[in-house]
Amino acid sequence: MNWTDKLLNEFANCKIYKVGGCVRDALRGVKPKDEDYLVTGVPFNELISFLDRNGYVQHVGATFGVLKFKRFALKDEDENKIPTVDISLPRKEISVGPGHKDFKVEFDHTIPVEEDLLRRDFTMNAIAQSITDGVLIDPFHGVSDIKSKIIRHVSKNSFIEDPLRILRAIQFATRFGFNLAPSTKDAIEKAKKLLVHIPIERATMEFMKLMTAAKPSFGFELLNSFYLLKHYFPALHGCKKVAQSRKGIAANVYAHTLLAIDASPIDNMVVRWATLYHDVGKPRCRKVINGKEHFLTHEIISAQLATKELNNFKFPKDFIENVTHLITYHMFDAAPRITPKAVRRLIKKVGPEHIFNLVELRKADRQGTSKKMSMWKIDNLIDKIKKELADKPFSVNDLAFNGNSIMEFTGLNSGPEVGLIQKILLNYVLFHDVPNTIRDLLQFMPYPIDGSQEYCPHGTRYRLTKLLENLDLEKETLWNCGSDCGFMCEKRY
Repeated sequence: MNWTDKLLNEFANCKIYKVGGCVRDALRGVKPKDEDYLVTGVPFNELISFLDRNGYVQHVGATFGVLKFKRFALKDEDENKIPTVDISLPRKEISVGPGHKDFKVEFDHTIPVEEDLLRRDFTMNAIAQSITDGVLIDPFHGVSDIKSKIIRHVSKNSFIEDPLRILRAIQFATRFGFNLAPSTKDAIEKAKKLLVHIPIERATMEFMKLMTAAKPSFGFELLNSFYLLKHYFPALHGCKKVAQSRKGIAANVYAHTLLAIDASPIDNMVVRWATLYHDVGKPRCRKVINGKEHFLTHEIISAQLATKELNNFKFPKDFIENVTHLITYHMFDAAPRITPKAVRRLIKKVGPEHIFNLVELRKADRQGTSKKMSMWKIDNLIDKIKKELADKPFSVNDLAFNGNSIMEFTGLNSGPEVGLIQKILLNYVLFHDVPNTIRDLLQFMPYPIDGSQEYCPHGTRYRLTKLLENLDLEKETLWNCGSDCGFMCEKRY
């Protein structure tokens, strides 16, 4: 017997309903991700006691009459595959202030299910389904709105009581491909000024969901229609006044960016957010030279603006760094005759872990100009990248000569000098056709120097640093100990 049957048997007045997103998604023909239940006719303390006897209960939402419950595993059942469900009592939420957290919550097991549904945000989410007979309780005609693909607010005070619902309406419309009811648009217009009271972290969660849509552009256009784009995405809003320089279907950089976001991979949020910000620096660096527009260094300015806005959104530091890294390097050369050495330089500069994300950003960027834009140059580059990654080491950890071997051969102790030597040897392998074998690498070991003596570790470190710099520039390094490092030994000893 499952927990719902047990609960119904134990309490004569008990009724259990599926509610919210799981009912909505089932009606949309989408498999629900979560299960939410509403229980009436059982006092809260008695419900907790029952759940404690039948599984694990988290009281994290107890203040709001919401519990997270995971039933005990049956014999030979994998506990890890048992879902955690939300169980709530009927409740009223009364706004006592402008912020999303400012609510007084009253939960009562005697409140009718219809009254509980009244507090929900949209008609599509205000549907309950009895688990005993499958009957739908739909007092606000949410089923009809789902069929018509309409998002309609439940109460005239829905957005006033909770302004975050404005952003929820926009992200739902974007993800589901629904339209906002005219009355809902009017209600949003009247309440949108209250969004200033919403914690930015809550807004960020809605924008993250928006970016999982097939066409995020729909959501940004909705934000723009309510004059909210400038408030949340000022850098993107600024792109509306800059004409798109490439010939294509986009009239300005803003329109180009929306097309590019839609073309970016739906399952890669790093690339999607990088695509959103990849050109936002253009308004700040636009110059007309000989009658032609140029946006020199726009990738650097774009990365800086992205860093600022993503920090404002409270994104994790590593996510911001990954996004801005792609933006910084998105103006790379994808010429069809690009040499293997140039491909290796691109991989090393960007990093093997980022290179394919960078290519995805470039693809989206090109499709933001025209959906018919040819991708053969990018596909050609991808083939060359895969070949180089298979043939060459791009990390010092993949060298035949590891750090311990270098210390054993040179007599150096662990320190910066060993790391510099590893980078130098990797450079020889990648860009000077030196085979990655111990025998070949020994011939290019940069320490010690034949016919010369280094008197201090500071001079060694300086020489190795200059050697690495010159190798990157493909310049020859000739070294005279003392004079070339400014006689560090005399200054430090």
